Amino acid sequence: MKKTIALLCMAVLLTGAVQGLAESRKNLISAESMHMLVDDSFFINIIDLRSKEKYDAGHIPQAVSFPLRELRSLIQDIINDGFSVLTSQIIVYGETEQEGIDGAEILVSFGFQNVWRLESMDVWGGTVISTEDEMRPLNGLNTTDLDGNPVEESILADHKLTMVNVWATYYPPCQEELAALGRLAKEFESQGVQIIGLLSDVVGAAFEPDPEVLKTAREMVETAEADYVNLVPSKDIYIRIIGQITAIPTSFFVDETGTIIGSAYPGVYSYDEWRSYIQETLHQLK
Repeated sequence: MKKTIALLCMAVLLTGAVQGLAESRKNLISAESMHMLVDDSFFINIIDLRSKEKYDAGHIPQAVSFPLRELRSLIQDIINDGFSVLTSQIIVYGETEQEGIDGAEILVSFGFQNVWRLESMDVWGGTVISTEDEMRPLNGLNTTDLDGNPVEESILADHKLTMVNVWATYYPPCQEELAALGRLAKEFESQGVQIIGLLSDVVGAAFEPDPEVLKTAREMVETAEADYVNLVPSKDIYIRIIGQITAIPTSFFVDETGTIIGSAYPGVYSYDEWRSYIQETLHQLK
């Protein structure tokens, strides 16, 4: 699933560009603080400056791969696409401390004002995730549906294709899409296809479901006759899926092993559009 820098504004501002090692130590973040952010934040902007090969082998959860030699052009592309929140907190790390310093200098040169860096990957000492593992975002699924019934990864096993629709109660167009997906779930059931909803706005900072949001979600599902499983995200699923997408709703497909098939689909689509996309994705499995 394509990841990008989230628009997370923070209050701490740097006062100027990084100027050598002594000056740059002012914006160091400790491994302990980094662990807290990774464990507790829904959205966190982490840039891995190492080579793509090293990133793919294992990186800090939620990090995106912006190799140092490509960083300047990648950041320019993001700005050209309209990214303008230069106060967003960004944390960089590289294979060495010098890579982190160089990466921070580039970001500050573009006007980013809240750039921090981990000394190097060596000091992390925590959990790492491979790109291959990230291609299975439902791996280890262990949560509940809207009615509190347990749901585990085994829900994927008997379906050659699963569509995951990440939606929210606060976005009215989701109601119409739920109705379309409800029809499609019945239509494609005999072909080994299922649809799973993932409710993005039901848990707060403590990852406890909000009863009022749950009630609204149940009403929306019932009205739309979206008779398929809708999940309340666990902390792990929230970070691995919802924390990595840039638009609500967003949908993606996985096979029976939970491996992502094709690309993510941000936005709302009609019954006919989804019908076509499901058929195209089924064809990819043959």
